[in-house]
Amino acid sequence: MKTTGMLLAAVVLVLAVTGLAHGEPPFTIPPGALTRLVTPPLAGLDFLCQVVNLTKAPLFVSATIFDDGGTDISSPPSAPFISCEGAPIGPGVVCTTRVTPREGVTSAYCRVGLFAAGPNSVRASLQVFDLNGGGITAAVEAH
Repeated sequence: MKTTGMLLAAVVLVLAVTGLAHGEPPFTIPPGALTRLVTPPLAGLDFLCQVVNLTKAPLFVSATIFDDGGTDISSPPSAPFISCEGAPIGPGVVCTTRVTPREGVTSAYCRVGLFAAGPNSVRASLQVFDLNGGGITAAVEAH
């Protein structure tokens, strides 16, 4: 019986992760199993969303960047670097989603999804970079 329960939990976890890549699971998840954190929007063109795992166990995490109209802009080719999809991130590991300049986008926010973990399991932020190589111009924390 214990093996069957572990197998079922593994299948649910795999299915949930495939849907978490863009913040929405492919099936109904029980209340409390999926936690979402969201940053305030920032004005800019070059965005970086980072999530760090604060627990002692791997976590399944998604980090999706949306424009001010609510459109997911964290898909290629405008998002050249996404490490918050698929495999779990280990303890103390940072995963990143970055969006480079895209026509018509002047502000964005980051939504972080956590499967089977509470909001205190991670810290997440959205940063905006100066396009002239001047570094970070603004940063906010997800809540």
